[in-house]
Amino acid sequence: MEENIDTRQIKALAAIAGVLISLLAFISGSFTWVDNTFVRKEIFQERQRYAAGEVIEQEEKIAELIRVIEEDRQRRENELRKLIKDSSALAIIIRRDFLLSRDVDTLTPSEAAELNFLSSKLRQLNIEE
Repeated sequence: MEENIDTRQIKALAAIAGVLISLLAFISGSFTWVDNTFVRKEIFQERQRYAAGEVIEQEEKIAELIRVIEEDRQRRENELRKLIKDSSALAIIIRRDFLLSRDVDTLTPSEAAELNFLSSKLRQLNIEE
């Protein structure tokens, strides 16, 4: 016995297969759509504002940390400069005082020039004579 499938049955089967394939494609596409865009716009915008606020808060914390680090670095640098200035000035003051302890008329020309140089150096370092 041979079964003959007529054209109408083939068209009906093709229509059913097309509907099934379309239905499966729609279901598959809807899962992708739900995954990507089913979030309400209000919730998405609120999440964006929250994320932007978090970024701004983190940037402010980083800026504050940089400011604290810079202040600490500047303070340490100033302390170091003061120590260098004080210690270098001490040697200059001792040498100047040694030259001043002698009679100015007995100083050699090089010692007199050295005394003038040391005095100007102390003025440059803003140390009172």
